[in-house]
Amino acid sequence: MNYETINYEGQSKTLKLEIGYTTCGSYYPATRETPEEYPEVIIEEVFFEDVNIYEILTDEQIDEMTNILNEILY
Repeated sequence: MNYETINYEGQSKTLKLEIGYTTCGSYYPATRETPEEYPEVIIEEVFFEDVNIYEILTDEQIDEMTNILNEILY
């Protein structure tokens, strides 16, 4: 598992979260027929101040964190 620290915009302030994730797939460069493709990022853990809060997050929040992680990684 890989870990990355992100800044997540919460309802009232920015939170520093440690994200535990894995990737599935590979990078494929663009060709004339197909666009470029990146590995899929799968978030498995989300730590805030040493507490895993993954289970209490909504799907929408996980999607937002995945988008932030994709911007950092790719």
